[in-house]
Amino acid sequence: MIGHKNIEDISYIASKAPPGLYTEARKELFWPFFLWRVLAKKVEEPLNVFQMLILKLVKAGCNVNEQLVEYCNLDKQLVIHILAELTNEDYIKDWKLTDKAHKLLNGEEVSSNESCVYYMIQDATTGKLLPRVLTAIPYIEQVSIKEGKPCFVKNRGTGNEIKPYLIKTVKPAVKPTVEQVLDGLRNYRRTIAQLDQIDEFVPEEELNVDASIEFIEEDAIPVYSNLSLFTTTSGDRSWYVSDPTGLTHSLPELNEIAEQLLRKNKGFSSRIDDMLGIADTTKVSSYQDKIRSFEEKAKTELFSNYSWASENEVVSKHTLAMLRFKIQAEEESKPHSELLEALISELQKVVEAWLKSFIIPNKSNTDWHILVKRWNDDKPIYQQNTALIREIYLRVEGVSEYSSQRLSTVNVGTLRSALTHHGQSLKPMLAALLLSHKNVFIEINNKQPGWLDAMIRLADDRNTKASHASAQYLTKEEAFIHVKAVDQLLTVLEKLVGK
Repeated sequence: MIGHKNIEDISYIASKAPPGLYTEARKELFWPFFLWRVLAKKVEEPLNVFQMLILKLVKAGCNVNEQLVEYCNLDKQLVIHILAELTNEDYIKDWKLTDKAHKLLNGEEVSSNESCVYYMIQDATTGKLLPRVLTAIPYIEQVSIKEGKPCFVKNRGTGNEIKPYLIKTVKPAVKPTVEQVLDGLRNYRRTIAQLDQIDEFVPEEELNVDASIEFIEEDAIPVYSNLSLFTTTSGDRSWYVSDPTGLTHSLPELNEIAEQLLRKNKGFSSRIDDMLGIADTTKVSSYQDKIRSFEEKAKTELFSNYSWASENEVVSKHTLAMLRFKIQAEEESKPHSELLEALISELQKVVEAWLKSFIIPNKSNTDWHILVKRWNDDKPIYQQNTALIREIYLRVEGVSEYSSQRLSTVNVGTLRSALTHHGQSLKPMLAALLLSHKNVFIEINNKQPGWLDAMIRLADDRNTKASHASAQYLTKEEAFIHVKAVDQLLTVLEKLVGK
């Protein structure tokens, strides 16, 4: 049987990083995995926020492309594309909602009778099953062995051949249990749902993973996957290992495994040292000096301008990252799109962190009941009439027509999670603010009128121009409009809660 020691005969697979990742340094790896092929019931992918918005507008009577463009404020071609997706997935037919769509909007389960082949991914250095799957194996063609090292051409445009560092620390494959596979599928499904819903909390009951799992083969498929070891100026780590499926930039479980590996693999550890600038080279030293300069400037600005933020660990973390990106973008005449996307994402995270500092999730919270249309026993049927929801928000002094319209499109289930769970993104948190802490909104709005509109525009630009599925790009001017708005909000907060 071919194993990881047979580097001439083993399969090598590719992984594609999602857009929006701004890296400062990068090293290539070949990481060992085992793939377990299983047959499981296919689950309908959750609709993203834009698909849900179009679906609700069609239900409300919008049956012309121009109307949809006007009400949802999206590009016409994107609207046409979303309509085609909804039609292909049997949610819309002849401008009418199907039974499947009505079930979805009524909070009922939408599932499929189809089965799907999944390749479960098991780390070969520890035997840990990762919360990621492949539906096909992306083999790398024409891998050659030179001086005992596998190499290949990654970019056909340049034709340059690379020799990723080969991780040779491998344990024998141990077949995972059915429960481990189910946990892996649930966690994978949760990640998919959170990405589609822009990082919103997904309750366990909504993951919809059927318990019928069948192993197609008794043996695993050993592979080496081309991953990246990289650094970035944002985040809670100094280095990361990329996601082998490309679903996200990095995978926490794999980062933890890599932490264990560096303690016993000197070759891997030396590559991390070299990437971080611990190796003594003029180029890396210069790069590290520049990064340290950005960090010091950011710390100075944080402590001098936002003393209250520095006292909250989460707010401080994201404010510091935002300031680093801002300072770096200011110094560059034409910042990379990845840098601007990282900046806009951190701006949103700063506001989210501030909101979460006082909107404490409570399972007993009932403020969301005002958005329940009726109850089916103890199960809520959420209000779908956006006009009524807009009126609820407009009752709060100072809320504009624009803000009420945009927040009326927030899924009520995710708004409920914003008040009862954790992990929600900006717009659900802003809607939660109006329901549970309207006095906070009013006090800030008296000092900075229109701040809510500005934060919603920030969230919209982050979703459409700085997300993993974005087809639009931010300009430096657009990004710094949001920088100014958040800076003004932080200044007001400093006066209200700072010392």
